[in-house]
Amino acid sequence: EGEGCEGEGCEGEGCEGDAAKSGSRPGPRRQLTFASLRPEVRSLMLVRLLIGAGVMLSRNGLFFLLEAVHPQLGVSSKGKVISFFSAVGLVSQVLLSQADTSRWSEMRVVCLSVLVIAVGQAAVAAAANMHVFLAALAMVSAGSAVLKVFMTTALSAAAGEESYGEVLGLAGSVFSVSRAYAPLVSGALVDQVAPQAPGLVASVFMLVAAGLVVSHQHAHPERIDPIVSNNKKKTE
Repeated sequence: EGEGCEGEGCEGEGCEGDAAKSGSRPGPRRQLTFASLRPEVRSLMLVRLLIGAGVMLSRNGLFFLLEAVHPQLGVSSKGKVISFFSAVGLVSQVLLSQADTSRWSEMRVVCLSVLVIAVGQAAVAAAANMHVFLAALAMVSAGSAVLKVFMTTALSAAAGEESYGEVLGLAGSVFSVSRAYAPLVSGALVDQVAPQAPGLVASVFMLVAAGLVVSHQHAHPERIDPIVSNNKKKTE
C-alpha cells in the first residue's frame, strides 16, 4: 500500500493520482433543445414568448402613439415621458428588493403582473388626457419590473439545477426574437389600423399569456427547487 503499489485494491498515493486523473474528465454535455425541456419549462417558454411580444409591441407602439396622439409634446417632453417610464420601473425594483417575497407564490405574482400590464397597456392606448396616460404608463412600468424578477424565479424553479443556466439563456433568446420583429409589426399596425393598435394588440397578448399562466398552475403545481429555496433562505 505504498506510493508505488499496483493492483486494483491499492490505496496509495500513486493510485489515488491515477483515480483522480481517470475521474477528472467530464462526460459529454447534453445538448439542450426545446423537446428535451421539462413540460413545465416548455409551458413557461410559451408564456415568455407571448409576454415578450406584448411588451415589445407596447414599447415600440409608445413612440408612435406619442407622435400621433400627443403632437403637442416637444422632443424634450417626449424624452421626459420615456424617462418617467424608466424611473417608475427602477423605483419598483428597489422597493421589491426590500420586500420579503419568500412567502409569495411566483406564478401568482407572474399572473397578477401580466394582468396589471395588460390593463395598463389598454389604458395607455385609450387615454384621453396626459394624466391618465402617465398613470397607465406607471402601471405598465411597475408591472414589468415585478414580472421580470418573478418570471426568472419561476423559470429557475421549473428548470432545475441541472439545466438552470441553459434555460435562462434560452429564455433571453426568446425575448430577443420579440425585439427583432416588434418594430415591424408595430409600424404596420399604426399604418394599417391606428396609432392605438399596437398597445391594444399587446394587451391581448398579455391576457392570453395570463390565461396560459393559470393553465400552467393547474397542470404543474409549484415545487421547491434547490436553487430557489437557497436564494429564499439567504434573504430571510
